[in-house]
Amino acid sequence: DTPLTYTLQMDNSDGEFVSPQEIAIASGNNISLTHADLNAKAFALKLAPEVASKIKVRLQATLTYRAVPIFSTLILKYPMPAELYLQGDAVPSNWGTPVTDIQKMTQIDDHRFGIIIALTGGKNFAVITAASTWSDPAYVTLDANTIPQSTGNFEPRGSATNWGGAPIKSPAVSGVYQVILDFTTGTYSITPAELMTSPAELYIIG
Repeated sequence: DTPLTYTLQMDNSDGEFVSPQEIAIASGNNISLTHADLNAKAFALKLAPEVASKIKVRLQATLTYRAVPIFSTLILKYPMPAELYLQGDAVPSNWGTPVTDIQKMTQIDDHRFGIIIALTGGKNFAVITAASTWSDPAYVTLDANTIPQSTGNFEPRGSATNWGGAPIKSPAVSGVYQVILDFTTGTYSITPAELMTSPAELYIIG
């Protein structure tokens, strides 16, 4: 019989809801937001004006005084695999197996895998789930892969989907890049490592 309180939480696409923007749902199960409401939250999340950005949203339910919080489940476009590796002629394995651990991606959170790796410019790579062999499915792009893109769509392709698709094209210039796959949106991103945000300060403790 304890009353429930519902709160809508927003964060940027890379955030982990550490300090989310919140909108309390006063009564019922409905909420109405104006453009001004969304703009205010976007500014508070430090999203750039006049630039298309993504946010993620979840619902928090708590008992009185915000006790025992539970959260809505993240909806994945594709199921999260246990492991992921880059494979292709843009990476050292050059389509050969077994794939070494330097090509193994790290699970960042409950919906993303990432890796920082040297990519050979103008080549190709796919993403596989086994180091020892080509996996079924493998993750490739359905976009035209003749021109390198910093972001695009990927899909699991295998025997159940008649394979198809194309490898992802690496950037034109060889270098060290961060590659991220997001399983909520089915998109990948390739960012030069030197453009990644660095912390203002670092401390060693212990």
